[in-house]
Amino acid sequence: MQVPVFESAEHFLAGANLAEINVLITDFKMPGMNAGGLLEALHARGATFPVVVMSAFDPESTRAAVMKKGAAAFLPKPVDPDALTRVLENLRMQPRRSAGPNT
Repeated sequence: MQVPVFESAEHFLAGANLAEINVLITDFKMPGMNAGGLLEALHARGATFPVVVMSAFDPESTRAAVMKKGAAAFLPKPVDPDALTRVLENLRMQPRRSAGPNT
């Protein structure tokens, strides 16, 4: 399995082949665009892979914001490896959906 790493959301959007992505795990706070902006950009591009967001900053309000924008899951930092494994296993069993807003 190949796991590419990108230094920012902008580099991901410019360099990733979105059709080949199975899942995206991202921090909320990054240089430049944060995960909320990334989720909006992915929705605008029609991305259908799940996005897992993690953050140590104000977990409850961050969770609410990113879930509303279409994140498939949110994990507070420090991330529990078992919790991440459970999230990925659950996502593997679900059909792909748009990364857009959950209304």
